[in-house]
Amino acid sequence: MNIVNKLTLRHLKTNKGRTIVTILGITVSVAMITAVFVSIASFLDFNGKVTILSGGNSHALFQNITQGQLKVIEKDSRIKSTGITATLQENGFYLEGSSSYRIGSGQVLAGDLQYLRQMVTSGYDGKLPENEHEIAVEEEFIEKNHLKWKPGDRVTLDVGSRFLEQSGEKQLYYGSYLSDEEFTQTGTKDYKITAILHTNIPTQSAQVLRGMSDREKEGNVDAVILLKEVDHKSLDVIKSMVQKYQIQTAEINTDYLETKFAIDENSRVIKAIIPMTGVMLVIIVLASVVLIYNAFGMSLSERVRYLGMLASVGATKRQKRNSVYFEGFLLGLAGIITGIIAGIAGISVTLKIVGRKMIASGMIQGITESEMSMNTVVPIWCIIGIVIVSAFTIFISSVIPARKASAITPIDAIRQQSEWKLKARKLKSPRYIRKIFGYEGELAHKSLKRNSRKTRVITFSITLSVVLFLCVNYFCQMFMQAADISVKIPYQIQVMVDYDEKDKLAKELGDFSDIDDFYCVNSEYFEYGEKSLYNMEPGITDKKNLTEAYKDLFQQKVKLYVNNIDDEAFNALCEKNGLDYRDFYSGTIKGLLMNNISHKEGGKKVFTEKVLGEQVYQKETAENSKVEIAGLINYDKENYVCKLSDPGALAVYVPQSYYFKTAYQGVDSGDLRYLFGIETKRHAEVTEKVLALLDEQGYTHTYCSDVVKMFQTMNTVGFVIEVFVYGFVTLITLITIANIINTVSTGIALRKKEFAMLKSVGMTPKGFRKMIRLESLFYGLKALVVGIPLSLLLSYGINRAMGEAALPFEVNWVLYLAVIIVVFLIILMSMQYSVSKLKHDTIVETLKEEIL
Repeated sequence: MNIVNKLTLRHLKTNKGRTIVTILGITVSVAMITAVFVSIASFLDFNGKVTILSGGNSHALFQNITQGQLKVIEKDSRIKSTGITATLQENGFYLEGSSSYRIGSGQVLAGDLQYLRQMVTSGYDGKLPENEHEIAVEEEFIEKNHLKWKPGDRVTLDVGSRFLEQSGEKQLYYGSYLSDEEFTQTGTKDYKITAILHTNIPTQSAQVLRGMSDREKEGNVDAVILLKEVDHKSLDVIKSMVQKYQIQTAEINTDYLETKFAIDENSRVIKAIIPMTGVMLVIIVLASVVLIYNAFGMSLSERVRYLGMLASVGATKRQKRNSVYFEGFLLGLAGIITGIIAGIAGISVTLKIVGRKMIASGMIQGITESEMSMNTVVPIWCIIGIVIVSAFTIFISSVIPARKASAITPIDAIRQQSEWKLKARKLKSPRYIRKIFGYEGELAHKSLKRNSRKTRVITFSITLSVVLFLCVNYFCQMFMQAADISVKIPYQIQVMVDYDEKDKLAKELGDFSDIDDFYCVNSEYFEYGEKSLYNMEPGITDKKNLTEAYKDLFQQKVKLYVNNIDDEAFNALCEKNGLDYRDFYSGTIKGLLMNNISHKEGGKKVFTEKVLGEQVYQKETAENSKVEIAGLINYDKENYVCKLSDPGALAVYVPQSYYFKTAYQGVDSGDLRYLFGIETKRHAEVTEKVLALLDEQGYTHTYCSDVVKMFQTMNTVGFVIEVFVYGFVTLITLITIANIINTVSTGIALRKKEFAMLKSVGMTPKGFRKMIRLESLFYGLKALVVGIPLSLLLSYGINRAMGEAALPFEVNWVLYLAVIIVVFLIILMSMQYSVSKLKHDTIVETLKEEIL
């Protein structure tokens, strides 16, 4: 190790406090970079496992292939295994004696043993079927029919075809039960149960799996293939097979292959991850560069004299420059190692919580925590990426200080002229400073001018930290609102029946003790805006109808729902908003337009009064179905009707009785459907009870759905997004706070002689404390005067760049006020703490001290 590097190492040891703070800053930065890379690797691994469990263990499905194509595919050296299945004419069955067709019927799926091995990813009792006389049955089907079937039992089923009428013709139907489907029995067959399946998701639409007969294997079949090697070239390999073997229809499992970085234009996950990852890494690098650059800049200020002395004895520019790079290498080595360890540890805990939440929520249907969990995956490419980005960040941070170090001359270093280039007249303070803040305020103001370079570094650091925090926070808030997929509708169950049967069902629902409330939730969907695919009349989209905040609303696609609500609820809504409800029950259909799409009380209004009288309709809409906007209402978080539509969508409300009576004139009531929303705290149990009721009472054209279960996936995705967005904001906050503390405390440490001199000429401890507080005030003011307007400007730019016209630019003044207070507190506490460390230094010794 040469003398320059030895001195650099000695300098780091001498200034342990600043060295530790700098290493901690690098550690936080590297930990964030690590979290990004490890999250990607872990999510890709998790997504790959989920894809297999939910879709079957296959890389591609070749449909309707001939026996000739099948033979050459099986001989391909790149393929590990091939399983086959055939489309059955006898695709359904019925269990004689079942309580209802819905419970006792189901679908049959046939495949050879290899196909079943690949498609059955759940646990099961027994062994998989090997021929057409053996079956595997879903455990849920057995339980619903109160059967005691077990592997080895022989059972008899009525087999036949399932049909659904479409466009006046009967067509074979494959899928989950529908109340409109028909079952045509073709015979009765005996089967041996060889396996009981524990909710197998890849074949979830089929309650019975069976083996294939030799005759079924001889015709055209579908083949699922597994490759021997799966890597970034796998997609091209499969596409070459499709072309070579002239496969007419192929479904490639891109969801799984992209987790191995085999990507193309259909790779949705990677396409979503890369831009977001790039933005996050850029923000992290920028924040880190500011922090580390300031650390190197302060370090250089401490070493100016000894670097000048080295220059006087022959040190070259290269040696002086390399001393800064060497310091960066040492700090980076410690920071990168600790950062990677801290990042992996932190993200492991986060991923474990997120994975558990995702599985427990049921968003990955049929998968439990006992079957799989989200593991922390750290492949070699991940480590390489972390080291490269971290090293690049540290190198960029040290470039400017290194160049400055190389330019230091012996004379300038000894005299330190670079620190004192102001003339006396430029140190003059305005008279109001002394009048307002006193003599101590004038000293504080002159101190900032005298230490102009350090002042610029500190204020620039604070300004950038403020701007970074506020802009990142705004970006994340906009991202959360734009991607708000958490379902917040007020009811938990949807039930549909014929319009003529609504009163009957309403009476029976009223007898359910577990139901808190139920009401009409029928709605008509409309879509407006320049990007809409529908042919909508302009009407409400005219800019004269819009407020300034939402003047660009219809430059994008905007959803609008005409909600049919119970007459009592509609009448109460009118009275709440000072309108006469009797005006809405005669003439053309009139509706109330909620003048709020943010679903926040006190949110900005969307429309002006000029929208009154406009109509909502498509060009093909009949005259009697048009809805006229006859009133504007406010958002009320306590009223369920205000939550029937999604945030970001326009909502119109009409009384259901008059809407059905007018809009559907001449329509047979048997062709109309009525949709109930049910509020309950026991959604799963009530759903089963309602389904049983619909079966027992013979309702037709029914539909019943557990909304909570249906939207659990979306709500959990919203939770996952929140975890990572707020985690990102938290870490950015830590970096900005560390940045301010490091910069201010180091700046104070470099002024020991200045403080000793002030004390030597009679400054009292009280006056000294006042001066320090005023310096903190001035630092904060200088930084915030630039930082706050710049943050507002950049946040507005982010709002315009994201193009979310439904999210007008709004300033979170509470957050801005909190930032202002916190900045002053951090600066003051940092300065007070740093000064307190100097209180034991004697005036004489400090003034005699040489900076080595």
